[in-house]
Amino acid sequence: MPVYNAPLLQIDPKETRRYAGLMRAKNFDERLIEEACQDARLLAEPRGIWQLYDYDCENQIVKAEPPFHIEGKKIGKHLAGCDKVIL
Repeated sequence: MPVYNAPLLQIDPKETRRYAGLMRAKNFDERLIEEACQDARLLAEPRGIWQLYDYDCENQIVKAEPPFHIEGKKIGKHLAGCDKVIL
């Protein structure tokens, strides 16, 4: 499988606040979130792998070993007409 080592160019402070459970926190120093985002961006080493598969868009089946069904109407619409997918 091909490997993809993507750079982490930015981290959204608002999303970080949300994931940390701080959306309703009052008087929380925003600089702490911004500093944490910067530290994470500098320290992170994102890595991923991907593979190209044949795809049956009529039945939303990825022809992998073993084959599997992609559930959901929205993703089905997004992949309508596709004969390949990268996962």
